[in-house]
Amino acid sequence: ESLQAGVKVIPVKVKWDEQFHNQEGKTVKNASYTPALLASGKIDIYPCNLTICKWRGKKQTMVPLFTSRMLVVINRKDRKKIKQLSDLAWKKGAVPMNSTFFSWIEQQNKTSLKDTPITILPMTFREGFKAVDEGRADFTICDADGAIWICKHLAKFSRIAFPVGEVVKIGWGFRREDKKLQEKTRKFFKKQYSDNNSELNQIWKRHFGKTLIEFSAIVSAIK
Repeated sequence: ESLQAGVKVIPVKVKWDEQFHNQEGKTVKNASYTPALLASGKIDIYPCNLTICKWRGKKQTMVPLFTSRMLVVINRKDRKKIKQLSDLAWKKGAVPMNSTFFSWIEQQNKTSLKDTPITILPMTFREGFKAVDEGRADFTICDADGAIWICKHLAKFSRIAFPVGEVVKIGWGFRREDKKLQEKTRKFFKKQYSDNNSELNQIWKRHFGKTLIEFSAIVSAIK
C-alpha cells in the first residue's frame, strides 16, 4: 500500500512558521483557523516533522508517525559548561520561530529561567546548527531524529548535550475536514511502522542507522 499510487506529488517549499499563518500572514497560537496554505488548496499535506501539540490542533489535524524527544545541541567546546537546564541561563538559543523548541524556551523564560532568561535567535534548523558551529549561538534545540542526522552529516563542531521536555508524538498535518486522507495515512503509517522491512523503516535505516521501530525504542529510554 502506498499513498503515492496514482498521485502526482508537487513539493512546495515554505518557511516553517508559514505553515501556521492565517489569512493575514500571522501565526496566532490561541486562535482556531485553517492555515492559509491549507485553506487555499496550495498545500494538501504537511509531510514534515510536526510535533503534535494543543495550539496546532486548533489549526489542522495531525496524524502521528513516531515518538521523539527534544535535544539540546551545543558546540563541543562548551561540553563542560553546558550540561543541564540551569546552564542555559543568559545563553543565546537559535531555533525556528513558532516551533515547539521556540515555545519551550519561552516557557523556561517565564518559569525556571525567569531571572536569567535565554535570548532567542529566530533561525531555520540548519541556520541554527551553523550558528552553534560558528559560535554565534550557544545552543539550538532539535527533535532527536534531526539532531542525530545533522550532527552526523552536516555540523562540524556541534554535539548533543542533554534532552529536555517530555516524549512527544511527531506526525504530518492535514486540513481538519480531510478525514479520508487522514485515515488512509494512519493505515499507511501503521503498516509501514510494524514491518521491519518496509520502505519507511529501510529509509530510516539508511539515514539514521536504525529502523523507525528501533529509533522509537531508543527515544523512549532516554532519561
